[in-house]
Amino acid sequence: MPYDYDALSRQAPPEWLRWIPLPVLVIAAVLEYLSPESVGLTFLVAAAPLLAAVACGPVMTAVYGVAAVAIAAWLFEHDPDVAGIGLTGHNELLVVLGVAVVGVLAATARTRYDRRLNRVGSIAEAVQLAVLPRLSGRVGDVECAALYRSAQRDAIVGGDLFDVRETPHGVRAIIGDVKGHGLDAVSNMAALLGAFHEAVLDVPTLVQVAERLERRLTIDNADRDTEQFATALLLGFLPDGGVELVVCGHIPPYVLSGGVVRRVQTEAAPPLGLGALVPTKPRAVRLDWHPGDVLFACTDGVLEARDGDGRFYPLDRRLAELTTGAAPPLARLTRGVWEDLRRFAPRINDDVALLALRRFRAGAHRIEPGTAVHLVRGESEQR
Repeated sequence: MPYDYDALSRQAPPEWLRWIPLPVLVIAAVLEYLSPESVGLTFLVAAAPLLAAVACGPVMTAVYGVAAVAIAAWLFEHDPDVAGIGLTGHNELLVVLGVAVVGVLAATARTRYDRRLNRVGSIAEAVQLAVLPRLSGRVGDVECAALYRSAQRDAIVGGDLFDVRETPHGVRAIIGDVKGHGLDAVSNMAALLGAFHEAVLDVPTLVQVAERLERRLTIDNADRDTEQFATALLLGFLPDGGVELVVCGHIPPYVLSGGVVRRVQTEAAPPLGLGALVPTKPRAVRLDWHPGDVLFACTDGVLEARDGDGRFYPLDRRLAELTTGAAPPLARLTRGVWEDLRRFAPRINDDVALLALRRFRAGAHRIEPGTAVHLVRGESEQR
């Protein structure tokens, strides 16, 4: 299974909501029983089926409705002079019965709407998952793990992108960030991933891949009122064992080697889509790389996250703390960074993508079983 679906499961209403009408019935009955004859509170039991309609199905709501009518009838027999809100006892009993019927009808309508909404949500979720890469734990001789979180509420996909592909020219990887949020960003993200998938098969160098992506955004911008752009980091694991990268306005990656964390220093080309405005062209840089080293890349949603005092998230220091001693499995590393980021920042307003890669010699490393991509559904509010 290429995705960790734990964070995507729909949350059902809390179980305790289904039982709220029960104490309401009891409290209403006790209050009416203890109240003087001049104060009629029988109508309060009608609140139970209305509350049940919010969290229960029509059958459970009907059960609460029958109980409310039965209690109201018993109270009427006990105190036939009750006036309630100015109605006779018989009329008040009819009001409770009518409210119970309305509650059942409301629960039926809500249940049908929920089912339809779930079907639409399932389709939307399937479409979003189709856009994301189906990343396995190993691509060629590269171990990989990723985490993806959209800034949009209840969304899976946002404007960030990543993928790792095995090609005739070696393993190629990308992580990037499209301008903006919402449907436009998702559309651009999908277009760039499609162009990346074609380019890594057709051209041998990362610079040529970057030029293909630049051309794709340039063509798309010709049909838009406003120019769109995207940052991207391209990585290539060469057949001779080397690793090279091309930075197009993106955050340089980190290399974790022997317990030491260092940020790669390199000149960046302009973001994709803005190449015509800036003369700097993409340039490939070869990394000092050893088998077993971990390459960690992220989008700016990580580095721009702030704590309650306005301080930015110190990713380099956190990576060093998380990799003290032996480097952890990559899936555990990406999850650890995300969980630490959640504790650090009370609110994260941008999409977040994390990508960890490690090259190893054949037979020298065993990949931890599990999924390669962990998906976190977007939230409107955090702590």
